[in-house]
Amino acid sequence: MLLDLLTGACFEGQAKHIDIQFIIKTKLPILVLGQQDFLQCAIENVLRNTIKYSPQGSVISAILSKDATSNQAFVQIRDHGAGVSDADLVRIFTPFYRAEAESNQANQGYGLAIAKQIIESHGDQIEAKRPSDGGFMLEMRLPDYMP
Repeated sequence: MLLDLLTGACFEGQAKHIDIQFIIKTKLPILVLGQQDFLQCAIENVLRNTIKYSPQGSVISAILSKDATSNQAFVQIRDHGAGVSDADLVRIFTPFYRAEAESNQANQGYGLAIAKQIIESHGDQIEAKRPSDGGFMLEMRLPDYMP
């Protein structure tokens, strides 16, 4: 599912000369129990938001990983732009909230609020972060289903 979403996102990112990288940091199988169409919508909202507010010619990374100890899968969508302030991270999932980015490029709408609602309705978590080396990252934690 993630590969299909990234393929579509690459097409959308071409208009802004944005390179989208897919990085898989696990060899463990990942099977998430949930409503695929809703989870797909949440991840797609995060991807589209990231493309929309990333600068021309930038790089977006989609990272898939799994913690074998906690049995959680992680999807991280990260840009390498100016990011948002720490104060805005607290409110980034509020519908129609517009964060003032350091580059004045991050205008959030309702996509992140929808993504948060979907992820949390599955009992999962989504978190906005400021990586230490810059940029902006949204991390979605999804419990892996292992029968």
